[in-house]
Amino acid sequence: MNKPYKISKQRRWITEKLSGFLAPGPKQGQGGDEALTGFNRMLQGHSGPEILEIGTRVQEGQALLRRDGLFPNAKRYVGVDYREGEGVDIVVDAHCLTSVFEPESFDGVQSLSTFEHIKYPWVVAHELAKVTRIDGYILVQTLQTFALHGSPYDYWRFSASGLRALFPRSMGLQEIHCNYSMPCLIVSGADPLQVRNESYMSVSILLKKVEPTPASFQYDFDGR
Repeated sequence: MNKPYKISKQRRWITEKLSGFLAPGPKQGQGGDEALTGFNRMLQGHSGPEILEIGTRVQEGQALLRRDGLFPNAKRYVGVDYREGEGVDIVVDAHCLTSVFEPESFDGVQSLSTFEHIKYPWVVAHELAKVTRIDGYILVQTLQTFALHGSPYDYWRFSASGLRALFPRSMGLQEIHCNYSMPCLIVSGADPLQVRNESYMSVSILLKKVEPTPASFQYDFDGR
């Protein structure tokens, strides 16, 4: 006798929650990606920055997403991808950026919605750090909760702690912002209570390079 009531109560709670998400106006954790806006602000205020963007190839059915239009002050803006295509200036696998670029070549390095498709993200994190100049900035925005896509190259989902583990202080990097954005709900009949847990679609980290990058990736086990 209680089961229909419980289901009805759960559905009502979900409906109310969804109404809050879909209502117009600002929402907590959404539209406030401090890492993303911080990177834009730092590089837009730089005199003639050289900027590298990872994963700029236009996918089928997708518009051009590379962000060079945000940085008209850039002295050089380079978009790379592992395959040729629209939006790509140089073809290079992100796992071996230093095979093409000299260490400390860029004032800003950014990767948006790409790290989930990188097979060995700790290797790429090290490469990003190596090609960034001292006092330069690294931005990585990737997915936390998201549907499968881009198979068979959909490898990872990240938490804020996971991004911090990829870019530790031992790599000569100082964290400026690390935040979630785009709040969402996980709705599953297999585990109905998941809908009550805090969830986000996106996670970002902004770092400043303050020291030279070590020759090998430095694993930081102190914070486990």
